[in-house]
Amino acid sequence: MSETTALIRKGQPINFPEICPRCLEPADTTLEVRHNVPTRFGFSRTEDRFDVPVCSTCLKRFRARAWIIVWPVSLAMIALAVYLWISLVGAVRWVAVGAALGGLVARQYNPSGVRVSGGEGMLQWRFPTPRYTELFKKANRVVPLDQIEPMSEDA
Repeated sequence: MSETTALIRKGQPINFPEICPRCLEPADTTLEVRHNVPTRFGFSRTEDRFDVPVCSTCLKRFRARAWIIVWPVSLAMIALAVYLWISLVGAVRWVAVGAALGGLVARQYNPSGVRVSGGEGMLQWRFPTPRYTELFKKANRVVPLDQIEPMSEDA
Protein backbone atom coordinates (compact mmCIF):
# COMPACT_ATOMS: atom_id res chain seq x y z
CA MET A 1 0.00 0.00 0.00
CA SER A 2 1.25 3.47 -0.72
CA GLU A 3 1.37 5.89 2.16
CA THR A 4 -0.11 9.33 1.62
CA THR A 5 0.08 12.59 3.58
CA ALA A 6 -1.94 15.62 4.65
CA LEU A 7 -0.79 18.82 6.39
CA ILE A 8 -2.95 20.37 9.13
CA ARG A 9 -2.23 23.45 11.29
CA LYS A 10 -1.35 22.66 14.89
CA GLY A 11 -4.24 23.48 17.18
CA GLN A 12 -6.87 23.01 14.48
CA PRO A 13 -9.55 20.48 15.52
CA ILE A 14 -8.93 17.17 13.76
CA ASN A 15 -11.86 15.28 12.21
CA PHE A 16 -11.40 11.65 11.26
CA PRO A 17 -13.59 9.77 8.79
CA GLU A 18 -15.68 7.14 10.60
CA ILE A 19 -13.97 4.31 8.72
CA CYS A 20 -10.89 2.25 9.40
CA PRO A 21 -7.76 3.73 7.76
CA ARG A 22 -6.44 0.24 6.88
CA CYS A 23 -9.42 -1.66 5.45
CA LEU A 24 -11.88 1.25 4.90
CA GLU A 25 -14.68 -0.65 6.67
CA PRO A 26 -16.94 1.18 9.17
CA ALA A 27 -15.10 1.99 12.41
CA ASP A 28 -16.53 0.70 15.68
CA THR A 29 -13.67 1.54 18.08
CA THR A 30 -10.62 3.82 18.29
CA LEU A 31 -6.85 3.53 18.53
CA GLU A 32 -4.73 6.19 20.22
CA VAL A 33 -2.07 7.70 17.95
CA ARG A 34 0.52 9.92 19.60
CA HIS A 35 2.41 12.89 18.27
CA ASN A 36 5.81 12.55 19.91
CA VAL A 37 8.45 15.26 19.72
CA PRO A 38 12.16 14.64 20.20
CA THR A 39 13.92 15.81 23.33
CA ARG A 40 17.52 15.56 24.45
CA PHE A 41 19.57 12.38 24.18
CA GLY A 42 17.26 10.63 21.72
CA PHE A 43 14.24 10.57 24.01
CA SER A 44 10.82 11.87 23.05
CA ARG A 45 7.77 13.19 24.80
CA THR A 46 4.13 12.97 23.78
CA GLU A 47 2.79 16.35 22.72
CA ASP A 48 -0.64 15.32 21.42
CA ARG A 49 -2.86 12.24 21.49
CA PHE A 50 -5.52 11.47 18.90
CA ASP A 51 -8.20 8.77 18.94
CA VAL A 52 -8.34 7.45 15.39
CA PRO A 53 -11.46 5.44 14.45
CA VAL A 54 -10.64 1.85 13.43
CA CYS A 55 -12.60 -1.36 13.01
CA SER A 56 -12.36 -3.99 15.74
CA THR A 57 -11.01 -6.60 13.28
CA CYS A 58 -7.99 -4.44 12.41
CA LEU A 59 -7.54 -3.44 16.07
CA LYS A 60 -7.17 -7.13 16.96
CA ARG A 61 -4.55 -7.49 14.21
CA PHE A 62 -2.72 -4.37 15.46
CA ARG A 63 -2.58 -5.72 19.01
CA ALA A 64 -1.41 -9.15 17.81
CA ARG A 65 1.41 -7.51 15.81
CA ALA A 66 2.37 -5.44 18.82
CA TRP A 67 2.78 -8.62 20.89
CA ILE A 68 4.80 -10.29 18.15
CA ILE A 69 7.10 -7.32 17.54
CA VAL A 70 7.20 -5.11 20.63
CA TRP A 71 7.67 -7.74 23.33
CA PRO A 72 10.71 -9.50 21.79
CA VAL A 73 12.33 -6.11 21.10
CA SER A 74 11.52 -4.96 24.64
CA LEU A 75 13.02 -8.09 26.15
CA ALA A 76 16.15 -7.65 24.03
CA MET A 77 16.48 -4.04 25.22
CA ILE A 78 16.10 -5.12 28.85
CA ALA A 79 18.72 -7.84 28.33
CA LEU A 80 21.05 -5.25 26.80
CA ALA A 81 20.46 -2.92 29.76
CA VAL A 82 21.27 -5.71 32.25
CA TYR A 83 24.42 -6.65 30.31
CA LEU A 84 25.56 -3.01 30.23
CA TRP A 85 24.82 -2.65 33.94
CA ILE A 86 26.99 -5.65 34.75
CA SER A 87 29.84 -4.83 32.37
CA LEU A 88 30.20 -1.06 32.86
CA VAL A 89 31.00 1.06 35.91
CA GLY A 90 30.10 4.46 37.35
CA ALA A 91 28.33 7.18 35.39
CA VAL A 92 28.95 5.37 32.10
CA ARG A 93 26.76 2.55 33.43
CA TRP A 94 23.81 4.89 34.02
CA VAL A 95 24.14 6.57 30.62
CA ALA A 96 24.35 3.26 28.73
CA VAL A 97 21.43 1.69 30.57
CA GLY A 98 19.38 4.88 30.21
CA ALA A 99 20.02 4.92 26.46
CA ALA A 100 19.09 1.24 26.11
CA LEU A 101 15.86 1.60 28.08
CA GLY A 102 15.14 5.02 26.57
CA GLY A 103 14.83 3.44 23.15
CA LEU A 104 12.31 1.04 24.62
CA VAL A 105 10.20 3.78 26.21
CA ALA A 106 10.50 6.43 23.49
CA ARG A 107 9.61 4.24 20.53
CA GLN A 108 5.94 3.47 20.22
CA TYR A 109 5.12 0.75 17.76
CA ASN A 110 2.09 1.73 15.68
CA PRO A 111 0.91 -0.90 13.16
CA SER A 112 -2.17 1.11 12.11
CA GLY A 113 -0.26 2.96 9.42
CA VAL A 114 -1.51 6.29 10.82
CA ARG A 115 1.45 8.48 11.74
CA VAL A 116 1.66 12.09 12.84
CA SER A 117 4.73 14.29 13.01
CA GLY A 118 5.09 18.02 13.26
CA GLY A 119 7.14 21.13 12.95
CA GLU A 120 6.77 24.87 12.36
CA GLY A 121 3.10 25.07 13.30
CA MET A 122 1.97 22.13 11.16
CA LEU A 123 1.15 18.47 11.74
CA GLN A 124 1.93 16.05 8.96
CA TRP A 125 -0.47 13.12 8.86
CA ARG A 126 0.45 9.93 7.00
CA PHE A 127 -2.12 7.28 6.17
CA PRO A 128 -1.87 3.79 4.65
CA THR A 129 -4.41 4.33 1.85
CA PRO A 130 -4.97 7.14 -0.66
CA ARG A 131 -8.77 6.84 -0.27
CA TYR A 132 -8.61 7.40 3.50
CA THR A 133 -6.30 10.38 2.95
CA GLU A 134 -8.82 11.92 0.54
CA LEU A 135 -11.62 11.50 3.09
CA PHE A 136 -9.41 12.90 5.89
CA LYS A 137 -8.56 15.96 3.80
CA LYS A 138 -12.22 16.50 2.97
CA ALA A 139 -13.28 16.16 6.64
CA ASN A 140 -10.64 18.73 7.63
CA ARG A 141 -11.08 21.06 4.63
CA VAL A 142 -7.45 20.67 3.59
CA VAL A 143 -6.58 22.81 0.57
CA PRO A 144 -3.86 21.50 -1.80
CA LEU A 145 -0.64 23.48 -1.40
CA ASP A 146 -0.72 24.69 -5.02
CA GLN A 147 -4.13 26.28 -4.37
CA ILE A 148 -3.14 28.29 -1.30
CA GLU A 149 -2.99 32.02 -1.93
CA PRO A 150 0.20 33.72 -0.74
CA MET A 151 -0.24 35.96 2.30
CA SER A 152 -0.01 39.69 1.66
CA GLU A 153 2.73 41.76 3.25
CA ASP A 154 0.06 43.76 5.17
CA ALA A 155 -1.39 40.73 7.02
